Amino acid sequence: MRGLILNALLATAAALVFACGSNSSGEDAFPTPTPPAIQESVRAEVTDVIDGITIDVEIDGKPFRVRYLGLDLLDPGTPEDGRSLLEEALQFNRFLVSGHTVELVRGVVQTDLNGNLLRYVYVDGEMVNKTIVTNGHAKVSEFPALFRYQSEFLIAEDNARNSRRGVWKTLPPLLAGPTPDASTSFGGGTLPTGPGVLGGQAACEYSNNSTPMIKGNVDATSGERQYHLPGGLFYDSTVVDESKGDRWFCTEMDALGAGWSRSHR
Repeated sequence: MRGLILNALLATAAALVFACGSNSSGEDAFPTPTPPAIQESVRAEVTDVIDGITIDVEIDGKPFRVRYLGLDLLDPGTPEDGRSLLEEALQFNRFLVSGHTVELVRGVVQTDLNGNLLRYVYVDGEMVNKTIVTNGHAKVSEFPALFRYQSEFLIAEDNARNSRRGVWKTLPPLLAGPTPDASTSFGGGTLPTGPGVLGGQAACEYSNNSTPMIKGNVDATSGERQYHLPGGLFYDSTVVDESKGDRWFCTEMDALGAGWSRSHR
């Protein structure tokens, strides 16, 4: 009986020694790969293009749906116009990424409300997100509220709208300044002062004088800082209370430079 007990104890000890010695580093023999949701960047194969800002990819043989971070589709005009413009955005996205190996780079927010990965997408070092908004095939998204390239995307969106590119071809320019004429005044120096300039100094947007028109508002609940442009849905109802941190801005660049984000309503 004692011999049986001794043999059992020796067998158990041998098994423990073998288990400990099989991986002296203390790591798993077959470590689980890091999920793409928390990797800084990962390469992926594009398998399908869903719409102007959404693609299907494979990462290490596993399928994922990716939405371009910072972008939303915009469908203005009549239903016929909308379908045509959405198709145009789809074809442009296909031109950029179809059949390519892309690099997916994460931001602070990992997924959208539908569980799709939110990523900056690169092809040969060029960011697809910015290319799409620059060419007017998408607008800047309200989700997430803040992201790394937000200021660049907003400037690109405004330029696309003012140049009537892509989806903006059916909408009026965002900034409609006065038409220059022969009576343009001379503000000193060697060149005449152009429209939107007062005495050699740039005038405020939307007023074309020194009066700021852009309303900066601080959300009392979240502390989020957004600015509203004339003509926006909430512009007239927004009250600028400087005692609560609200501000007036002369230009959008002033607002963006101060760290405020643009309201898209």
